[in-house]
Amino acid sequence: MEKRFTNPWVRNLGLIMLFFITTALMILPLLKAHQMIIVSDWTFHASRVEEIFRNLQAGEWYTAIATHTFQGTGVASWLFYPTPMLYIWAGLRFIFAPITAFYIWIGMFIFIGFLIDYWCMMRVVNNPWQSVLFAYAYSLLPYRILLGLNVYTLAEFIATLFIPLVFASFYGILRNQPKAWIALSAGMALVVYTHLLTAIIAVEIMGVIMIVRVIWQRHFVKLEWLRLLQSGVMSLILVLPILIPFVSDFIGKNIATAAPGITMLANFDDVIKSSIGNRMQPGIGLALLLVIVFSFKLKKTPTIYRLCALMGTILLIISTSLVPWHLLQSTPLAIIQMPYRYLSFAGLFLAVSFSKLIYDWSNSHGMPLQPNVMMSIIVVVLIIFNFGALSDTITGNTAGNRLPNLGRAKTTKVIPDQALITNHNYSNQFTYQVKYGEIDYYPKVSQGNAQNIVNNVTYINNRAKHLIKHIGPNKISYHVNLKSDKIVNLPVLKYTRTTLNVDGYYIKPQTSWRGTVQAKISAGKHTITVGYQKSPLLIPSIIVAIIAWVCLGYFTFANKIKR
Repeated sequence: MEKRFTNPWVRNLGLIMLFFITTALMILPLLKAHQMIIVSDWTFHASRVEEIFRNLQAGEWYTAIATHTFQGTGVASWLFYPTPMLYIWAGLRFIFAPITAFYIWIGMFIFIGFLIDYWCMMRVVNNPWQSVLFAYAYSLLPYRILLGLNVYTLAEFIATLFIPLVFASFYGILRNQPKAWIALSAGMALVVYTHLLTAIIAVEIMGVIMIVRVIWQRHFVKLEWLRLLQSGVMSLILVLPILIPFVSDFIGKNIATAAPGITMLANFDDVIKSSIGNRMQPGIGLALLLVIVFSFKLKKTPTIYRLCALMGTILLIISTSLVPWHLLQSTPLAIIQMPYRYLSFAGLFLAVSFSKLIYDWSNSHGMPLQPNVMMSIIVVVLIIFNFGALSDTITGNTAGNRLPNLGRAKTTKVIPDQALITNHNYSNQFTYQVKYGEIDYYPKVSQGNAQNIVNNVTYINNRAKHLIKHIGPNKISYHVNLKSDKIVNLPVLKYTRTTLNVDGYYIKPQTSWRGTVQAKISAGKHTITVGYQKSPLLIPSIIVAIIAWVCLGYFTFANKIKR
């Protein structure tokens, strides 16, 4: 029995099955209801996926502006908020019902997260069972479950899957592992492909670590910095398709982002109470909170575990009101908006120390972590971390919380704080304004005029009028019949690469007083089409990024290929 489990192939296959079963236990109770209560960020991300899906249906792979969703205002959130992972969700829509497609998509990433966590910890400690403990402690972090399966802050949730890859490879560079820069490049690129703020926090933490390291050691390790620079350059190459729209349409173009500054701050006592109760609120869970309490037990362990406990504790404090964030509103640190985003990073470091504490404790009490004992520990961890935090969401989705099915919006209004959707009324949500993110990435001048833009008000010589629009992938068309030359101000946002076509001829669009497309149109019947012209650098940047990924794969497996 013992030999069978010490065989790496058998062990890895068993762990893959275990992670798959765990993921299924999380997802199936939510999936079988065939309905879900949507809150918070859901509609923003679902709208972006819906636009991609409908464009793909029409044969257009590239999505730049909103024509089917976000009230058809031409907002370009796809240019400025990374979308690569959303294409997988959109692709699943061709095979499965909408809600089923979402849960398969999120379940796939949860499963991949388990595998990444295990692989990364194995790279650090080369201990299978300690790596399993880490994988469960981090993957089932209550804050992360909150992000992915409750408030649907999906971009941040997916990005945090790749944080272990970033910091395991960063640690590898500090441990003089020659190929660690490759994994760091890949990890940072995957984070950027999903959520820029998470990438910024990761760089911020690594930067602080390097500064403290130089001060502590009192010397500059040139090779480490060279490998970090090497990784940074490669990461930039990998994310070129994300950077191109920023350069062409965002930087210096007065485009508004989500509300700047610190907008939401968790009280320290609330975070601690949430952690003790393992509630689905900003917190780290009881198990990782106990790591801080019993961190003195790490005294005889390698330095890395003590440092991880210290860093996790500091990041936990930083994520709360104990830090005077109000004094930092005008500093670059305020870009993160919600300090409790540091909780994923606090959970990462504390999960490393947690795995060591539990592993050493079991061995010291005569309980070597053989498979049967390991399974028991995992079941306990699963119950504590998963079903306790997830039970309210499962119950709410199943019962519907007495909410009626969401109907179509008869007038332009914001979607309710909570709404019940099924596979049958799924498309109704896109008839409402998105509660959080509807006017993100508008030109700044447009935000003050957002309501008449959302209401699709056209101004012809400053007289309000509603025109029927015809939509397609990345284009919106209007038919007008003018008795004389008029200034036509359309309710479609104008960006640097916005195009205007009148009766088949392209003309240069003007920018109206509300930041929308405007042009002087001659008398007569005309078809006016607003579209978007992607940067000529986009396709080359995608090709370069693909070549870079192939090179990373070659660098990683070159020795094995030669053998």
